[in-house]
Amino acid sequence: STWDGKFLAKKIPKKPSAVLSAQSTLTTETTKNYQNLPKELEEAQFFDVMLSWGHQKTVNRIKNFLDSHFRVWIDTREMKGDIFSAMQIAVSKSKIIAPCLSAAYDKDSDNCKRELEYAAVLKKGLTPIRMDKGPFSWSEFITVGQLYIDLDGLDPDVHTSKWNEQMESLCNQIRTKISGSSEKHKNTQLENDPLAI
Repeated sequence: STWDGKFLAKKIPKKPSAVLSAQSTLTTETTKNYQNLPKELEEAQFFDVMLSWGHQKTVNRIKNFLDSHFRVWIDTREMKGDIFSAMQIAVSKSKIIAPCLSAAYDKDSDNCKRELEYAAVLKKGLTPIRMDKGPFSWSEFITVGQLYIDLDGLDPDVHTSKWNEQMESLCNQIRTKISGSSEKHKNTQLENDPLAI
C-alpha cells in the first residue's frame, strides 16, 4: 500500500554539484533583497515552525494538528502589516519551515517562492510536505535532498488513521530538526542573520 508505514517519509534525491553551485548564486541574489531588517523583526516573537502554502485548504488541517505540539506561524493567523516585512519576520523567527508543496504552490505563488528562497538564504531547517504530485520545478530545486511528508491523494476525512500517521511523522521530523539544528543556529546566526534563531 502507498500509505504503509515505511512510506511515511520519502526522500528527494541529493543535490548534484551543479545544483549546489546554482543554489549558491540563488542565495547571493536573494540576500540582496533582504538587506534592511525592519525594526519589528527584532521585536517579533519566535515560532517553532512556519507553514508556507499556496492554495490548499488542507493546510488548515495540518495547522490544527501542529498547534497542539508547536508554536506555529501561518499567514491566515499571523500576517499583519506590510506583506513582505511579515514574510521576512516569519521566516527569520521560525526554527523550521514546512513548505506545503503543490502544483499551485510551485506555479502560481510568487510569495511562496520568496519565502522558500529566503529560508534557503538563512539555512533554515526544511520539512517539505507534498500535497500532490506536482509538477514541481523551483520548489523541488530548493528542497532537493530533504525528507518529505507525502499527502498526495490522502483525504483527512476519509483516511483518518493514515492521515494521523502522516501528522505524527511530520511532528517527529520537526522535533528532530529543531533539536539537531539548535547548536548549528548558534554558530551560524551572526554569519547569516543576526536576528535569526
